Amino acid sequence: MLYNESNLDLSVALWLAVDTYEHDASVISATQLLKPTKQIVLASRVRPEHKVGDVVNRVPSAIGTAIHDSIEKMWCNHYRTGLAELGYKRDIIDSIVMNPTPEQAKLLGDDEIAVYTERRVKKVLDGVTISGEYDFCAEGRVEDFKSTKTYAYQKGTKDEDYRLQGSIYRWLDPEVITSDQMAIQFIFTDWKQSLAIAGAANNYPQTPVIAHKIDLLSYEETEEWIKNKLAEVAACQDLPESEIPRCTDEQLWRDKPVYKYYANPEKTEGRATKNFDSSIDADAWLRSKGKGIVIPAMGKVRACGYCEGFTACAQKDEYAAAGLLV
Repeated sequence: MLYNESNLDLSVALWLAVDTYEHDASVISATQLLKPTKQIVLASRVRPEHKVGDVVNRVPSAIGTAIHDSIEKMWCNHYRTGLAELGYKRDIIDSIVMNPTPEQAKLLGDDEIAVYTERRVKKVLDGVTISGEYDFCAEGRVEDFKSTKTYAYQKGTKDEDYRLQGSIYRWLDPEVITSDQMAIQFIFTDWKQSLAIAGAANNYPQTPVIAHKIDLLSYEETEEWIKNKLAEVAACQDLPESEIPRCTDEQLWRDKPVYKYYANPEKTEGRATKNFDSSIDADAWLRSKGKGIVIPAMGKVRACGYCEGFTACAQKDEYAAAGLLV
């Protein structure tokens, strides 16, 4: 159930309220497999009417969906015009075959190029149906479109998730996805040219769209990872919440702790004299000064608010009680 607590006008509230993603309780998707086991299990225990939230929280996903839909529309309906505008020759344009069926793909000539958009595939493993819908594939290389902020690219903390996602797509559709490499097409929602000029040395993206290439796992490695994940989820299905493996700091998008040094132990309410990322460095500074105090500020947790198992989770209650839940 959704609420319009932000009192958005109906024109945009409706846009955000409608979810066009294909949900099927009998299958597990590639993106679901990447989620923490605790989130997967607890989400199945929360009744739909208890999965509530403000419709405004869907803005990022709605923007992402809009971008995906627009790219697919351009390729399916206007690729000839677009490629001609980009200077491609007529024989190249004529060689493209959009979204061929498996039967049609077998009949393609060596001079024809199959291009797939938003292709959904399924496969059964250990009695479980796994599905995935990849964004784009041409000449055997799968691509995924990510509308995100620049820090996601700069930090690179999601690369392993991207690698697994692309590897699962190839495992699902190995006849179409044949390349050992995928591309994440980053589309930055907060890119600024001024920061690009000033931040070239700080890994700031130099254009608002960047292709980030990632090597995939082998087919065998991917299948082994999926088997292990399915086994872990199955083993936890009937466990009490407290016995399900806890989400890690990385899975929780937890900020790193900050160790705050205050020169005057009696004045710790305001700004710290100096901040450290390491307790060792902070303690060394304290010893060198011979006075003061170091107070650790634990990192805040940011992922819980996006979890469908939120209401059934006691781990998030700990963070809430400690004032660490964003």
